[in-house]
Amino acid sequence: ISWQRQIKIPLEVNGKLIANYYCDFLVNFADGHTELQEVKGFETEIFRLKRKILEAEYLPKHPEYDYVIIK
Repeated sequence: ISWQRQIKIPLEVNGKLIANYYCDFLVNFADGHTELQEVKGFETEIFRLKRKILEAEYLPKHPEYDYVIIK
């Protein structure tokens, strides 16, 4: 249905901002589900660290999003 690019996601641990994660796309599908899509040609160490924080802290609190990495 729609999409947005460069979505800013604050990464917080214990209420403290650690970093911001910029996901490439937020896509809303006709069936009602929503995906955060990350397009990667190469995974850097910074990306791996931010992804771990995203998966541990942000995504459990936002079950409405599916997280997809496109390589």
